[in-house]
Amino acid sequence: MRWHPDRNSAPEALETFKRLRAAYVQMMGFHEEEGEADDVPPEAEAASSSQSKARAADHFQDLELSIEEVFHGGEKSVWIESQASCEACDGSGVVELAHSRLCSCCHGSGRIRSGSGLVACADCDGRGYSKRATCSECDGSGRHGARRTLSVRIPRGMLQGEELRLEGKGEASDDAGVLPGDLRLRVRIATHPLFVLEGRDLVITRPVNAFRLLA
Repeated sequence: MRWHPDRNSAPEALETFKRLRAAYVQMMGFHEEEGEADDVPPEAEAASSSQSKARAADHFQDLELSIEEVFHGGEKSVWIESQASCEACDGSGVVELAHSRLCSCCHGSGRIRSGSGLVACADCDGRGYSKRATCSECDGSGRHGARRTLSVRIPRGMLQGEELRLEGKGEASDDAGVLPGDLRLRVRIATHPLFVLEGRDLVITRPVNAFRLLA
């Protein structure tokens, strides 16, 4: 504290003390900001950003495996039955007609009866006719079934009812800001003519002569 004005009466002491104090305050402010930033690791920020984004629905499907596939593991090509946006209506569920037609909901009156009386028909906006119709390709849902193949790695020793979860391989969304859901495959072990899987034990069933059993 040699430059403190209370201890040093030299003319330059006050200015030197001010400069030192300003440098100290600036340095402490820098370290506080650095410490706050270090409190949250970059990977945690990335994970938080990913988790905060909306996700499409997970897709659930059974995965049938033979006992041989369960024993050896490996790659398996799997057909995935999922939903995709209807190309005929661009996912809207309705298509534009070349010519107007009578509204099938209000039969051209533009009004329908409700609990509060007559109200404007929502299908034709009260006009009595419409230039739009329900998409026949998707029945108005905006989506239709789609098949795709996916190569899935099967770990050895999977058991009946266990689940394989593939991140981001589930249902996709038409919204670019929505992340795809996960694909969740439930293991179903196919019946084998000779072997039976009981837990992690492989049991073989064979006919045995009664005399051999008694021997």
